[in-house]
Amino acid sequence: MISAPPVTNRIEESKVAVAAPQPLGPQEKKDKKKKKEQQTGKPKHKSSKAVRQAAGDTWIDKSMEDWPENDYRIHCGNLGNEVTDELLAMAFKRYRSFLRARVIRDKRSSKTKGYGFVSLGDPQDFLAALREMNNKYIGNRPIRVTKSSWETRCLPTKKPTKKVKTE
Repeated sequence: MISAPPVTNRIEESKVAVAAPQPLGPQEKKDKKKKKEQQTGKPKHKSSKAVRQAAGDTWIDKSMEDWPENDYRIHCGNLGNEVTDELLAMAFKRYRSFLRARVIRDKRSSKTKGYGFVSLGDPQDFLAALREMNNKYIGNRPIRVTKSSWETRCLPTKKPTKKVKTE
């Protein structure tokens, strides 16, 4: 009778040497980040905290994390109920640096609150949009376009230092 080789030999033969992963260089990290952005379709932004305060409560506004940092944002007022994010985006897509558009809706009824925001990456496009898009019809109404003041609504994330009076 022929005997089979010992089991320990089979296990040792099936072991494969696995090399430890090498750390990525700076250019490789950038390439990996670009590849991920292309796959997901969204650029990964640093999570900046938008601290809000109203009625004595303070909270972190997580809805601001979806918007690009250092953009030029336009407030669009007088929007009708038929205006959607896509319709607002189509109106502003003619500007090359267009990034995002959002119509603000009531959570309960899903009707628009009558305003929305558009994000542009270039200051020249921002100024052109302010001039050209004011009183243009989107849906059934002419929109009112102004510079958004979202940056001034954020509270500072660092605690202010106390000033000590010396006399």
